[in-house]
Amino acid sequence: MNRQKALDVLELPTSATPHEIRSGYLDLVKVWHPDRFVNDPALQAKAQDKLRLVIEAYESLISSADEEGTKATTNSEDAKENPPSAAERPHDSPTNAQDAQTGRERSTSRDASTKAWIAYFGLGLVVLVTIAAAIFQSPSPRDPGLGSLESLRLKADRGDVEAQTELGYSYFKGESVPRDLAKALYWWRTAAERGDAYSQNALGLLYFHGEAGVPKDYSESARWYRMAARQGGATAQTAQYNLARMYTYGLGVTQDLVSANMWASLAASISNGDYQMDKDSEVIRDSTARQMTRPELAEAQRRAREWRVNSGSINK
Repeated sequence: MNRQKALDVLELPTSATPHEIRSGYLDLVKVWHPDRFVNDPALQAKAQDKLRLVIEAYESLISSADEEGTKATTNSEDAKENPPSAAERPHDSPTNAQDAQTGRERSTSRDASTKAWIAYFGLGLVVLVTIAAAIFQSPSPRDPGLGSLESLRLKADRGDVEAQTELGYSYFKGESVPRDLAKALYWWRTAAERGDAYSQNALGLLYFHGEAGVPKDYSESARWYRMAARQGGATAQTAQYNLARMYTYGLGVTQDLVSANMWASLAASISNGDYQMDKDSEVIRDSTARQMTRPELAEAQRRAREWRVNSGSINK
């Protein structure tokens, strides 16, 4: 794809700067993210096609920048053999070799960033659409000591939070009882309001997808994810990952790569025995890091360290 075509795809002018190209790319990723169209298969398919084209355009522009960096490197080697005199060099400007090195570092960074995003979206589109529902495909949170379904109901009625969470799960999945989304919502909300992280994350998923009679509401989804994520520990890993995604794409929150990286780092640091969740968290952590400046990354790392110390959740 040539430069002009790539700029047209990203809806950018010919004079677009590298910063404008990156910003335009991230904006379109948010606009055409398939998760926004989960209730409309036709639009979701269109979004996936559009997103692939956006990625291809961005890759093309970054590849061009990479080639320019390579040319600059070649020029720098020539400059080393025949360095300009002090009189020929502009006052206070870097040497050609220094300039080329900077160009090479920047192009390498952009290229790595592009590869990370392509891997994330190209290989992970299906994961991005389905991972938000992973909690509903995972084993039940049931404590074996909770007893039979009837015993579960009695404990839930008496205010046992674990029983309320499990009962919500049973009604949602239709396990041992007829599937009843209204009752699933009732018991999960009851447990979530009493601080249960599993139920809080479940509510976040319901609002994310607009299931069980609740409207699709990304802001409300992010609110419940945040409540669960702040509790730390293994139970909160999924919520931390989901919250990182929300910040990455600006769904229900202001797009913020620093916050996305922080929450993804926390999720990746939890040893929960869920290999796929660990890897998905690492992907967001690493890909957002490549999109950030050094000060931004340092701030994200500082927040993650401070959060671990304050919450007492140092897992690694």
